[in-house]
Amino acid sequence: QKKEGIKMIEIWTDGAASNNGKENAIGGWAYVIVKDGEELCHGSGAEKGATNNRCEYLGMLEGLKELERRVDLTQHECVSCFSDSALLINTLTKWIFNWKERGWRRKDGPIKNLELVQELYPYAIDSKFKFYHVKGHVGIKWNEECDQLAVAARLNLEDK
Repeated sequence: QKKEGIKMIEIWTDGAASNNGKENAIGGWAYVIVKDGEELCHGSGAEKGATNNRCEYLGMLEGLKELERRVDLTQHECVSCFSDSALLINTLTKWIFNWKERGWRRKDGPIKNLELVQELYPYAIDSKFKFYHVKGHVGIKWNEECDQLAVAARLNLEDK
């Protein structure tokens, strides 16, 4: 009996904000889900007052939720998750574990966007999900698409 080939699932995410950190900030986020090298779906959204970091978290979280709705993850050994945000990748691969042990606090104070970090925690501890940092704005196909989707979502909300 032939073994079926390895099925590849990837999530690419990005966040973008104008006037980052200011009262009139608008942030956009996006994800692209890629199955066996082809785009399965994508999504995006925007929030008034959101920082770039919040949008990086939202892009990953919303992408992971959509993946669970669309794909039977029992059929996949690994989900590769890519972002150009070092903060997001470090959160999910290094810091989040100690933050939880400390009662969801950093050594030097509160965690920004705590509710999103807590929602991402189950993915961070699940060995099925692998998180990778990629360099942004260097022509990586899916990273560029995510960036364009996040910026478009932000601009769309700015126009309202």
